[in-house]
Amino acid sequence: RDAISADGGHYKNYGEILFILAGPFFRISNLKKKKFLSNSLPLLFNS
Repeated sequence: RDAISADGGHYKNYGEILFILAGPFFRISNLKKKKFLSNSLPLLFNS
């Protein structure tokens, strides 16, 4: 049981680290998507 709980703790910490590292990348990609959408929507409506 100790080994299983220890592994679970490691996986949880690893996931938290990945989440913290990935956070800024997701925010940047979301900003790019929003810019892309706001730039492409007027083109679609105008055409």
